[in-house]
Amino acid sequence: MSKQTAKQAYKAKMKQIEKRMQAISKQLNGHIKPGEEAHYGHLGDLNYVEEQLQIIEAFFKNEDIDD
Repeated sequence: MSKQTAKQAYKAKMKQIEKRMQAISKQLNGHIKPGEEAHYGHLGDLNYVEEQLQIIEAFFKNEDIDD
């Protein structure tokens, strides 16, 4: 059984989330490869990512998602 406190677990989880956000940012910056032209598939990818981020933001703000 873990003796980790809630505070320790919270800090560890924050570090994991920050690491994941950095990885997402890196992927976002390299979404279109050098020499590649943007197309509607790329736009669809970004629309999906933005929708998911809106859900996360609304969760933290305790708000409903606007349609």
